[in-house]
Amino acid sequence: MRDNNMKAVYLRKGKNENIFHDELPIEDLFGSRLPNNKLYFSFESRYEPYRKFVHDELETIDLVVKNAKSNSQIHPVEIKLTTLPDNTTEGLAEDKTVAK
Repeated sequence: MRDNNMKAVYLRKGKNENIFHDELPIEDLFGSRLPNNKLYFSFESRYEPYRKFVHDELETIDLVVKNAKSNSQIHPVEIKLTTLPDNTTEGLAEDKTVAK
């Protein structure tokens, strides 16, 4: 996406609980303007700057963007996947579609 100058879709909640669709530049998502070949993507890692906020074990997050040369942590990224109804679930009541 970044190499093709595409932006990520970003969902945010407004003041009245309204959901807004925005676009987010990949540089903002990565927290860096370094080129891709200068970044390292560490999946299911601990973002060490958060350690000062926890009293027990620091949990892993989905992605930590790092500087590939220095190995310094640049930015944490938590990825949330959202599923939409499909042809097998669209007619079901909401209580039948929620995972239990």
